[in-house]
Amino acid sequence: MNTVKEKEMFEYLQNNVVTSIKVIRNKKNSYNVLLNLDWKGKEGDVRLVTARGKWRSWVSLDRLVRHLTQRTDQIPPIHIEILK
Repeated sequence: MNTVKEKEMFEYLQNNVVTSIKVIRNKKNSYNVLLNLDWKGKEGDVRLVTARGKWRSWVSLDRLVRHLTQRTDQIPPIHIEILK
């Protein structure tokens, strides 16, 4: 699966390349992000990863939303998936 880092994510959000954001609760009860992109070479779902290449996670949804909204006002639809 393709990956993007935060800097790329915010560039894609500003350029309206992200069609939706999928938030997935993982087995550790934290939240990961998949971005759906409509961009050359990175179409479809891509994982948001840290600088070290690990899947970026948040401990709560409010922190995730605050992180996104503090850095950009271009937020596409957000879909939440809760895994048991």
